[in-house]
Amino acid sequence: MPDEIREKLKPKAIELRRQGRTYDEIAESLNISKSTCSLWLRELPRPARRRHAPERIEAMRRNYWQPFHLAREQQRKEVKLGAMLGQEAAVALLSERSDAAAERIRGGAHPDEMG
Repeated sequence: MPDEIREKLKPKAIELRRQGRTYDEIAESLNISKSTCSLWLRELPRPARRRHAPERIEAMRRNYWQPFHLAREQQRKEVKLGAMLGQEAAVALLSERSDAAAERIRGGAHPDEMG
């Protein structure tokens, strides 16, 4: 890299790093390699990790657990249906929807063991 370009870009890289940017972000914005960033900026302290906004953390948590909650809710519905209709009627009704669900009720599995 020519010296005049280096002298022009290195101060910008240092400023971006002090603003908390990552090597990848700096390299992309200045159109230089990540290894060049590393060489230029290795003496600077590492910036503090950026934290996700609480709303984003909550959304990530909800998205992760949603399939588990839906499955648990389905299991609860099946158990309630079995209690309301009696074992034989529930087996007959559920076998139309799902052979697996009917087998769980016939086996008398505890709701926590259903899955």
